This record gives sequence, structure tokens and C-alpha cells, in this order.
Amino acid sequence: GAFARRALRGPSVEAAMAVVGGGRCEAVVAHFIAFVCLLFSGALAAVPAVSVTSVAFPDQDADAGDVGGTVSWQPPADTSQVTHYIVAFAESLSGLNEWIVASSVPVGTNAVSFGPGFPKGPKTHLLVYTANVDGRQAAGTATGIPLVDLDVSVSGIAFTDLDLDVGEVGGVVG
Repeated sequence: GAFARRALRGPSVEAAMAVVGGGRCEAVVAHFIAFVCLLFSGALAAVPAVSVTSVAFPDQDADAGDVGGTVSWQPPADTSQVTHYIVAFAESLSGLNEWIVASSVPVGTNAVSFGPGFPKGPKTHLLVYTANVDGRQAAGTATGIPLVDLDVSVSGIAFTDLDLDVGEVGGVVG
């Protein structure tokens, strides 16, 4: 009461106290101040503040512009505030123009796969966020790695068909 009376003075507080009644209003203000203090202390933080580590993604798709394979990571040491992970492609580590490719990977699962031929587009980074029902890590706090697109091409190949049967081929590729 005394703290609220000293800390919160002004026309709107005075008017509210006069309408509601000094004692009850001071109790509401005191509870509100306690709530705000808890919120800023982190005691009521709902969104995870922990991150995964050791993100890896070896691209298994040899086509330029496409990726495919398994994204893996190590979970945070404390997953008590984490219910799932979110995997995204983005144009920067800060999550610029991100594209979510897996939105709800449950805790206990530390990898997600997607098949070959997955279009990479202009994305340059792969990000893994921790999340729960109240939201996900703030932008720029996810663990990320460069998104490396494996591009394999072959040139200088020679082949002479030595099979004399129609509709069949045979020979040595060199």
C-alpha cells in the first residue's frame, strides 16, 4: 500500500483510487506491480530462452537449387520450457524472410528429414528454434548454420553403345 502510494502518483492513479476506493485500488496496484516485477525477472517467462547446439545438415541432393537430407541438433541441457522445435530456412542468421520447413518437431526428437528435390530458393541459412505453446525463441536467437547446397555435375563423359540389340544399350562409360 505505502509503496504503491509513493511509487504511483498522478492524475489517472488518483482518479482511479477515488472512484474505486483507496484501499482496494492500492491492493490492485500492488498486485500489478508484483506481476510486472515477476514478468521482467523471468519468473513468468513463457517463451523458451534456451537454444539447441551442434546443428548439422549434410545435403544429400546433388541437384543445384535443391536440398534434401537430415537436419540434426543437440537439445538444450534444460528442456523444461521446451515442447517442440521449429526448423526454418532463411536469408540470414537473424531469420530474414524465413520459410518454416518443420513447425512442430517434439522434444526428444533431435532430427528431421526431408526428401531430395526440396527447393532451396534464395535461402542461405538453416535455423532451429526452441518453442512451446506460448511461442518460440525471439528472432535472431535461434541456432543456425549456413545452408550449403551440394551441387554435383559431371563433364567429359564418353560412351559408345556396343550392344547390337534394338532398345538396349551396353558399353563402358569413360
